[in-house]
Amino acid sequence: MSVEHLTFENSILRLDEILKQLEGNKVDLTTALSQYEEGVRLLKNCHRILETAQQKIEILRGVGTHGEPMVEPLEVH
Repeated sequence: MSVEHLTFENSILRLDEILKQLEGNKVDLTTALSQYEEGVRLLKNCHRILETAQQKIEILRGVGTHGEPMVEPLEVH
């Protein structure tokens, strides 16, 4: 499965696995570089997922006269 199809949670779990392997110094340089590159792809995937979620978040500003929610996009500073 490609990184882009992993869930946020699975991406974080895989990043944790990679980190433990790299911190343990039990991999050769070629493997370490490959894992580093995978980690970068995983981080980008997590960032993409978070951006998508953020775009969907709306702030409830009240209730309209007919009971409908009054919402506006979340502003991030």
